[in-house]
Amino acid sequence: EVFAPGQLNGVLLDLGVSSPQLDDWHRGFNVSEDGPLDMRMNPDQGMSMQDWLRGATAEELSWVIHSYGEDDDSHLSERIAETILAKQRDAGGSIASTRRLGEIVRQAKIHVHDGNTTHPAKLTFQSLRVFLNHEMQQLDLALSGSMRVLAAGGRCCVISFKRKESNAIRRFVRSHEEPDQYLVRSLGYGPRLCELFPLLATDKDFSVRQVRDPRRPKVGEVEFNWRSRSSAVHTLQKFRRNADLLAPELRVVRSSAQRFVEPRVRPAFQGGDAAPIVVRPESAAAVAGSGPPATAPTPELLPEGESPTASWLAPSASGPPASELPRPEGTRCSVVITNLSHRTAVETLRQ
Repeated sequence: EVFAPGQLNGVLLDLGVSSPQLDDWHRGFNVSEDGPLDMRMNPDQGMSMQDWLRGATAEELSWVIHSYGEDDDSHLSERIAETILAKQRDAGGSIASTRRLGEIVRQAKIHVHDGNTTHPAKLTFQSLRVFLNHEMQQLDLALSGSMRVLAAGGRCCVISFKRKESNAIRRFVRSHEEPDQYLVRSLGYGPRLCELFPLLATDKDFSVRQVRDPRRPKVGEVEFNWRSRSSAVHTLQKFRRNADLLAPELRVVRSSAQRFVEPRVRPAFQGGDAAPIVVRPESAAAVAGSGPPATAPTPELLPEGESPTASWLAPSASGPPASELPRPEGTRCSVVITNLSHRTAVETLRQ
C-alpha cells in the first residue's frame, strides 16, 4: 500500500529468516538451545507454539509437520505428532522448552536412518515455525503485491532457502503465465485451456514469466556465509497480458481428482531374466520376482566407470551365464542389479 500500482521497476524479496533471531535462544527457534517454546517472529503478537500445542489435535499437528517439514513421509509425520502429544499429556498438558521438544522428536525418529546429519528435529521445528508465522501465506501475498506495484517489464527477484518456497514461487508463475499459442490453436479458448493456464480464469491485466534459471551461490559465498548454501535467486518479470478475457461460462475448471485419473488399462510388463550382477538370495533382502537360483555364482564387479556388456553373461569356468541358469521350483527371492557404478551397495547386499 506504500507504492502506487506500476510505480516500481524492481522488487527484491529475501525470504531468509534473520540469523540473530535464529541464534537468540530466548526466541525458541533453535533446536540445539534450551529456550522457551515460543517461535513467534513478533513475540508481542499472536500465540506461542507452547500455547498452540496445548489445543492441537493429532490430525492438525500431523498436517503441519507433513505440509511444512517431513513432506516426504506422511507416516513419520503422524508418528512424530502422536509422540509429541503423548509426551505433552504425560508432562501435565504442556511442553515448555525447545530442548524438551527436540528430544521428543529425536525419540520419535530413533529408528529413522535417512542419511541426514543435522538434528533429527530440524524439519519438525521448521514446520512449526513456518505454520505459526504464516510464512507461506505471507510469501503468496508478497508475490502478488510485488506484481501490483511493478511496471510492465519490471522484475521481481526472490531469494529462497527452502524447497517449499521454490515450489510456491513456481506455482505463482504457472498461475500467471500466458497460454502457449500451439495449445491455443489446438484447444481453443475454453475450460481446458483455463485448467492449463489459470491466468485465463481471471481478469488480471498482467502475466508473469520466469526469465532465467535460479542462480545458486558460488563456493566462495558459501564459505563466507554457510547459511547461504541452500539459497536460490528466482527472477520473475511482469508483462502486459495479451490473452483475451474469457466469458464466465468458459472459466469452468474441474477438480484435480477429475483432471488426474489413474489409467484403467495398464500395459503388460515383461521383466528380463538376465543381469550383469547377481546377488545370492540367501545373502540379500527378499525381493519377489524371477531371477537366478540360490546356487548362482557371484560375478566379479564391473570396474569403476564401465558399463555392463553382453560379455558379462558369457559362459565361464565358474558356471553358465545368468540368463541360462535354471530356476528351481519354489525360488522366489533374488536381487538383480544392473548399471551399478557404486561397489559399496553390492558389497552391503552380499554381507
